[in-house]
Amino acid sequence: MLRAYEALTRVFRAGAACCVIAMIVVLIAGITLRELFGVALVWGNEVSLVLFVWSVFLGTGVALAENLHIRFTLAIERLPLAGRRLVGLLVSYVGLVLLAGLLLTSAYVAYIYRDHRFTTVAASALWQWLAVPAGMSLAVLGWIRHGKWTWRGAELQERAATEIPGL
Repeated sequence: MLRAYEALTRVFRAGAACCVIAMIVVLIAGITLRELFGVALVWGNEVSLVLFVWSVFLGTGVALAENLHIRFTLAIERLPLAGRRLVGLLVSYVGLVLLAGLLLTSAYVAYIYRDHRFTTVAASALWQWLAVPAGMSLAVLGWIRHGKWTWRGAELQERAATEIPGL
């Protein structure tokens, strides 16, 4: 199970990176073709928007799953260990409710817009709407993987920037 989770996280990281690279290539190609040759990539804006949405939500899913999101801990650091764990547990469960709500809502919105088409690309707009449930699914898996529902897992664990993978 752990290896599958780590493999999925690597796939999401690579997918987000590929989306960013592809978005940059499409935008540069559109600008170059328009400015040098007077030919516009009509579909370039829609494709780059979809790639941007995917890169944002895949990256968000990885950040939440790997516990790499930003925290403001000024007040929490002053609490005793039991207080830090209690606040961590409360924040963890509120976050899970919000993640689950976003996951379910985005899946419903994707279902509603499944028959919509892009204006300039002969493809379903479902591709754009599926980015949110994909990213939030990894975030929920990360919540489960890191044991944030437990008393010990709820304590805030600070990591130095040198310990964060990729930095």
